[in-house]
Amino acid sequence: MVDQIDPKDALKMIEAGEAILIDVREPDEFTASHIPYAMSIPMSVIDGVFHHLSFPMTQTLIFQCGVGGRSQRVCEYVTAIPDTGHKVLNLAGGIKAWSGEGLPLV
Repeated sequence: MVDQIDPKDALKMIEAGEAILIDVREPDEFTASHIPYAMSIPMSVIDGVFHHLSFPMTQTLIFQCGVGGRSQRVCEYVTAIPDTGHKVLNLAGGIKAWSGEGLPLV
């Protein structure tokens, strides 16, 4: 099981440069509304592209989707990759929880 992080704690980590937020929803969902700090890497392509990406080892990877289910599966996938070395967290409640906390959306 991958650890969860609540939206306000995630925001603090992102703003401090301690974490990268990755939105795993599909492109149409991301275009409709997204968290301003998020980069889009859809779950449907993550297995084909994740190995080609490079993230600073000092940063935690926070995965996010609509309510937390898809991002949980992506977290489990990423943590199962040998030698990834990154700390991985799932944004509890996804963008719905983020929005519910009154945090900004684009």
